[in-house]
Amino acid sequence: MSAKHSQEWESRREIPNPQIKDAADQYEQARSILSEYPPGTGVLLPLMNAAAMAIELYLKCLAGEVVHVVEAEDPSTSMPEIDEIKSEKVYAQASMGGHNFQKLLAAIDKDIRFLLDTNYADETGSQLKRDLMTVEKALVMTRYPFEPNMDLERIDFKTLMMVSKFLGS
Repeated sequence: MSAKHSQEWESRREIPNPQIKDAADQYEQARSILSEYPPGTGVLLPLMNAAAMAIELYLKCLAGEVVHVVEAEDPSTSMPEIDEIKSEKVYAQASMGGHNFQKLLAAIDKDIRFLLDTNYADETGSQLKRDLMTVEKALVMTRYPFEPNMDLERIDFKTLMMVSKFLGS
């Protein structure tokens, strides 16, 4: 259960969480569109950022929670015979915050992580955990490339694109 929004009942989970996955899919679609631009057209940072954001959200959607928040009642519309009925808004919340791909991967249930690892190895011939480690700093580096120690060449571009595309599939 979420610490931010307590619930009276046990939280049900749908894996992947559809709300978080929708956001991830939008970043993956942006990555796909931007990847069609030829080199030198000035979209490298947004391309890499979209890929990193998609990766983060895909990992979060595999361990996300459903959160029900009771909405405030409008006293002018209160009807005594149905006062027990309250409206709720359904949100999603990642099981953990932050941008650490290794920790986000570790938060995913072991059986789902096993399927991810196996499918990734079959499709790419590489290891998901290792590849996530090589692109770990992409989100921060693409937002602040002008700061000291933000060398984009430390990010394996092909791996970043491959991981984002894999998780999107």
